[in-house]
Amino acid sequence: MDSLLRESGIPFEKVNYYTAPLTKRKVRELSAKMKLSARALLRASEPILP
Repeated sequence: MDSLLRESGIPFEKVNYYTAPLTKRKVRELSAKMKLSARALLRASEPILP
């Protein structure tokens, strides 16, 4: 995905949320920009790993 954005000239910031978890504030900010609820951002269809 990042190569597509670079080729298109679209500025972006790549974040590895496994090593740098998002804050509540950032999740709210991103969900507002996407006009989605925080619940809609969750991967609900993937299996839960132990």
